[in-house]
Amino acid sequence: MRFEGCSGLPSVVVHLGAHKTATTYLQKRLRSASTHLDEIGVQYIPMERFRRRVTRFMRDTLREPGNEGVLAERMAEFVRPSPRSILLSDENILGTCSQIVKSGRLYPELTERIQLLARHVPADGKFVLAIRNYPDFLASVYCEALLWMPFQPFAAFLKRFALDDGLWVRVVNDIVKAVGQERLRVFPFEAMPNRFPDLLSELLNRPFDIARIPDSDEKRAGFTGQAVAALAEIAEALDPSATPRLAPLAARWFPRTAQTPRFDPWSPDEAGRLGKLYQDHLVELETAYPGITI
Repeated sequence: MRFEGCSGLPSVVVHLGAHKTATTYLQKRLRSASTHLDEIGVQYIPMERFRRRVTRFMRDTLREPGNEGVLAERMAEFVRPSPRSILLSDENILGTCSQIVKSGRLYPELTERIQLLARHVPADGKFVLAIRNYPDFLASVYCEALLWMPFQPFAAFLKRFALDDGLWVRVVNDIVKAVGQERLRVFPFEAMPNRFPDLLSELLNRPFDIARIPDSDEKRAGFTGQAVAALAEIAEALDPSATPRLAPLAARWFPRTAQTPRFDPWSPDEAGRLGKLYQDHLVELETAYPGITI
């Protein structure tokens, strides 16, 4: 089943992440607000359910194109004739953090994955992507990788990344090619504290009461510089392959406080250079696609 402006289908909003842009926080808030969303005519599909039925099957479909009919049936479980607007959210639609780390590129399978999904989203469906400044994004991806990757210093981790391949500009260009400029909105993560209602407006496509969408008080344990240093010592004393199972413990042993801030591997010059590159890319995106950023 492919959608080409079919009548009777609900409007669909697909939140693409990206990773490390408070996607989990957003998903928890939406899930806790199911009663209010129902009242305003929005059905939020829990991420776990959508990932289990659709996202994980996308890679199988890319490997075996004959599976696309099954993918269409699975999408139809969520996108069916309804007076409600459907909201889907899964940062793994574009790919996984491990793919970013192993390839050294942001979402190396992006083009094929977004083209595949777009064929099964109604023609009036829209897509929302949050992006984050490069210093914080790369440091956060590194910390995420510590949970499964044998320890390596951040400098060695960074060497695998192609920082001259366009980064978010390439990602947005590829999504635009697949879905069209008019169907994509881009939200800079840095605006989240003050403009979270604006992001919700794009996602819900309805008037809503922000007070009815409870905040999430669950905070994910992050890595401090002390925690990463402890893992480095463990890797040297034992073996780098021992660190992933100990990484959650290190995060708890050395929690973030006013005196122990989050892990920050950058020198002022490096942070300034990558921060400027991010700002230049935001300007480039807005110049190429006026009005695309929220």
